[in-house]
Amino acid sequence: MEIRKAARQDVSAINDIYNYYVAHTAITWRWRQRTPDEALAWFARHQTPQHCAYVAHEGQDVVGFASLSPFREADGYWPVAENSVYVRPGWEKRGIGRALMQTLVGAAKQTDLRSIVAVLDAENQGSRKFHLQLGFVPAGMLHHVGDKFGQPRSVEFLQLEINKEEPWHSRSIHTR
Repeated sequence: MEIRKAARQDVSAINDIYNYYVAHTAITWRWRQRTPDEALAWFARHQTPQHCAYVAHEGQDVVGFASLSPFREADGYWPVAENSVYVRPGWEKRGIGRALMQTLVGAAKQTDLRSIVAVLDAENQGSRKFHLQLGFVPAGMLHHVGDKFGQPRSVEFLQLEINKEEPWHSRSIHTR
């Protein structure tokens, strides 16, 4: 298994993996599967050092992917990225997710990002344990703020601070 930056030719496989989780789990709260055009738009938004995507592949087969995405739209959140990690069903428990996350964290440390945030369905204890083992810490819970499969969902935030030793460089156009 090897990991590399995601390329345009990977978008269909990435979308197949993602859409499985949309249809069968509450890992993502999206209700409808992502279309091929939406997947291409997602890929286009993940082409910067701070907001990137990687794939794990075995031969020609993409067996997992991970990404760093903007955490929130407001400018002040620029130093934070939200991570996502998805492994093709049947390929779990082989270290693919861990290798992808380690790649993401390494890539994030090469940027001016300060934190990576995991936004988890509160019942997803496997993902919670996974992130805690990688050094993330609990950062908050919002109760009954979502809906998947007709059930109320809660969300937990976990945070990994990175680049803490680097001096703070504000991007704000407003200084006091």
